[in-house]
Order: sequence, then structure tokens, then C-alpha cells
Amino acid sequence: MTVKVILNEQHTLLENQKELISNKFGDQWEFLSVPAAGWNRKEIGEVAKELANATVVFASPIPLLLGTLAHEQGSGHSEGLQVFLLHNDKREKKELPTGKVISVVAKTGWELIPIQ
Repeated sequence: MTVKVILNEQHTLLENQKELISNKFGDQWEFLSVPAAGWNRKEIGEVAKELANATVVFASPIPLLLGTLAHEQGSGHSEGLQVFLLHNDKREKKELPTGKVISVVAKTGWELIPIQ
């Protein structure tokens, strides 16, 4: 079984994220690329049907798809469905050229969280 990693086509995985996914699933994972403009509601419904019995890792947030798959998993309608999120609570301070200091998600400290 191949694991589908949901990733916006404009995003890339950090090395720490790739390592987490590979440690959990070996080399049995591939990207499901989300167009930069996203999917409309109908397209999300079609993608959700395709993933109904898959193992899915959300690297990019697609709220409606996440909600749909989590509901399907929780309701028991899709016995083979497993949903995971890449999550990071750590933030790093970064100074912009203008001198403004912002917080960004750290490159390390990622967790692969199962949604149950």
C-alpha cells in the first residue's frame, strides 16, 4: 500500500519531515500534488473518494479534505483509511531586512500525528 502525502505544488518537505514519513512508512509513499490555486469543493469531494481507503499524510493544510477524511475515518465508513498530520509547535524568530522580527515554524521538531 502506498501512502499519499498531500502537498501543495508550491511547497517542499523539510528533511526532518521526509525522515519522519520514511521512518513510519519506509519508501512506500508518494506525493499527491495540490495545485497552487487549490481545489474547488467538487474536486475535493472527488479526491476524498479516491483516498477513502488510503493512508494519507497532510503536509499542506486542505481543511475541507482533512475534515472529510477525518469524518470518514471516525465514522467507520472507510475501514482502510488512516489520516496523519505533520505538526510542529516550535517557532524560531527571524529578522527581516526591514528590521521587523517575525516568528516562523522551525525546521526541526516536527511530529507525525495520527488522527483518531
